[in-house]
Amino acid sequence: MSTDATDTPAPAPTATPMPTHAGPLLELDGLRKEFGGRHPNVAVDDVSLEVREGETMALVGESGCGKTTLTRLLLGLLEPTAGSVRFDGQDLAALTASQLRGVRRQMQVVLQDPYSSMNPRMRITDIVAEPLVTHDPEARGRRARARNRQRVGELLEAVGLDSGIQDRYPHEFSGGQRQRVSIARALALHPGCWCSTSRPAPWTSPCRRPSSTSWRTCNSGWASPTSSSRTTSPWWRRWPTGSR
Repeated sequence: MSTDATDTPAPAPTATPMPTHAGPLLELDGLRKEFGGRHPNVAVDDVSLEVREGETMALVGESGCGKTTLTRLLLGLLEPTAGSVRFDGQDLAALTASQLRGVRRQMQVVLQDPYSSMNPRMRITDIVAEPLVTHDPEARGRRARARNRQRVGELLEAVGLDSGIQDRYPHEFSGGQRQRVSIARALALHPGCWCSTSRPAPWTSPCRRPSSTSWRTCNSGWASPTSSSRTTSPWWRRWPTGSR
């Protein structure tokens, strides 16, 4: 893609300042979710847990036990029947729409099916840059395209993909590669906490494992995936400041 001669190099990516709240970053208290009317189905019942900055938590269970519903509750995509979800000390149910939008910048998700979570008509560069365009006004418009492409390239390389794939479409990749794209998209805003509704395929071991939902609170700086044969959730390590 050609750029104007006046384009300036993209600044080095900086992390969104992490909260200074001394307590847990993510806190669920007595969470319950029912579906239906007169005879409701209980999908989540009395779940309480805490996740602090830098921690990884994995919930393991059979299909249909409520892991994805719990993830949707903590992201504010569903309203709980009872209980509360607090992020950085803020009760999500008490936030206005604009306040919730700001909190969601710090909470990102990697869905179980990466293909269905991507628009098949969008190129990889637009898919990964979507959170930037949504939350950062400076990432919108024609003047921001060159900077966005550079940022997307860095994110793709961080998850083990070539930065040159940006003009391709989701159907051109394997399931594992699409999941890496999903992870790159989730990391675009340097979230304080990211969620995965199953263990990301690129770092699973060959043996069969129970499905899991995991929540990872991140430190500032770039994050790089590593694998562990002793855990059912993905682990992430912090890159040293200034490294790529």
